[in-house]
Amino acid sequence: MWGGLGNRTSPGGIGLIRSLCNTKTGRESIANVEQVILSLCKTSRSSDDWQYMAIDSLLLLLKDTDTRYKVIDVAALFLADLVELRSLNERTKIGEAITQTLLQDYHKIKYGGLSLKSQSAEEALKEIWELKNVRHIYTKGVFNTTSDLLVKVAEKRSRALEWKAKQPHIVVSTSNSS
Repeated sequence: MWGGLGNRTSPGGIGLIRSLCNTKTGRESIANVEQVILSLCKTSRSSDDWQYMAIDSLLLLLKDTDTRYKVIDVAALFLADLVELRSLNERTKIGEAITQTLLQDYHKIKYGGLSLKSQSAEEALKEIWELKNVRHIYTKGVFNTTSDLLVKVAEKRSRALEWKAKQPHIVVSTSNSS
């Protein structure tokens, strides 16, 4: 009846998860199931119709202070590349929403007092922070030309690609162990 929970190819599951993420109890339940979080992360990187629902679900989990640190270690790695999205379907500024949500507590990490379980997630957040600052500086007129900005962004991307190449790949089993 609910599709995607029993049938992984059905869109019903992602819709149900998104609905659950709209409630406090639902977010807490979803955040406690690592396989669901990984599935949302993988769907957020897809190009299918459910990508937006997965991103929205992850953002809801990340905005909630009770579930944020249960999912940020995994979600930051998957959402880091999506901060440059300008629009998705009919929603505009989706990249900005992802950036703001991921960085909402970054000052606690950057200036001490808080560390994530995953060093990779901290590095991903640092890259997002630096990219955001490069864009902000450009809009303030610090760079003389667009090419100066592009050079700086290319340098950041190069470091990000080197960092990603060093990371172990996250593998999720898709088989049902029933």
